[in-house]
Amino acid sequence: MTTRIPPRAPICPTLVRSWLRELDRYPLEEWEVGPARNVGDIHQDPELAIALGRDGVPVWWPARHPETLERLTRETRRNWFVYWLTDELWPRRKHLRRGARSHWRRIIAQALLLEHAQEEPWAIPYPQELSRSWRG
Repeated sequence: MTTRIPPRAPICPTLVRSWLRELDRYPLEEWEVGPARNVGDIHQDPELAIALGRDGVPVWWPARHPETLERLTRETRRNWFVYWLTDELWPRRKHLRRGARSHWRRIIAQALLLEHAQEEPWAIPYPQELSRSWRG
């Protein structure tokens, strides 16, 4: 039996997935990063940070579990990214639901840039909700 992540209104995984589908059709541009870009920071690479794969997950997003190093399935990797992005957008939920498309695109671009520059991919926390509750 699989446990589902309960939706968190107004920013929920379903809404984030629809935004990712939109980003697949109209990819993010480097200028959408806006004020989050720090030209003096050598760790920031906006072109790589906002590059999304065909599945809507950033190309730099880890493909292995950070603790067990087990290779993740495409769906598990995508769920991890959606969960992380939902948590990143949660504090801005009131403004994002009312905001225009350009607003949430900029917020997502900035979140990706800052996470890419701040954390090593293996240091991104893996949510407990996606981990197996038992060890066989």
